[in-house]
Amino acid sequence: MNVVTKAIDEHGLKPLAVLMGVSYQAIRKWESANNGAGKVPAERVPSFSEKTGIERHQVRPDLYEAPVEAA
Repeated sequence: MNVVTKAIDEHGLKPLAVLMGVSYQAIRKWESANNGAGKVPAERVPSFSEKTGIERHQVRPDLYEAPVEAA
């Protein structure tokens, strides 16, 4: 399950679209991007992360590194 699908499951498709200020079709497009792996547009990652609680590095690991845990 990709992060967009996870967010849809938690919030609902239309409520997530409203939360993000986009159409539900845009959310579906993000969900199916990259052969179903999900890809939130780079400029929307901070907002998506803040509004869904999914960390940026989980939303777009190609753009954000996972935080390094302290020893």
